[in-house]
Amino acid sequence: MYPTIFAIIAFLAVLLGSEAIGAMVNNIPPVVLTALKTAGNVLPALGFAILLKTMWRADIAAFYFIGFIAAAYLGLGTVPVAIIGVSIAVIVCLNDYKHIQEIRELKSTGVKEKSETEDFFNE
Repeated sequence: MYPTIFAIIAFLAVLLGSEAIGAMVNNIPPVVLTALKTAGNVLPALGFAILLKTMWRADIAAFYFIGFIAAAYLGLGTVPVAIIGVSIAVIVCLNDYKHIQEIRELKSTGVKEKSETEDFFNE
């Protein structure tokens, strides 16, 4: 039912033409336009909060904020920020893979893994 309503509105807009739609928009009260403008200004903060809610993990929080700062304050668009993000992700993944391979090689030679706390207290 919901898509049908939008289809009817779009059909009427095309049928009546731009003059009728322009007249309708000009008759919207200023209070409603102010409310819509305010809601539009809140949308970036809402998007930021939704992304934080769905993607929050402490180990990737720094990357999230770096991307937000690059987009918001450095004036970079979404494509350059995405390219930078993919580059950083590839570097991190390759480093993790290399670390896992080194641990496997050490285990195969019989070297036992030490925990950081054990290493700290033995020195």
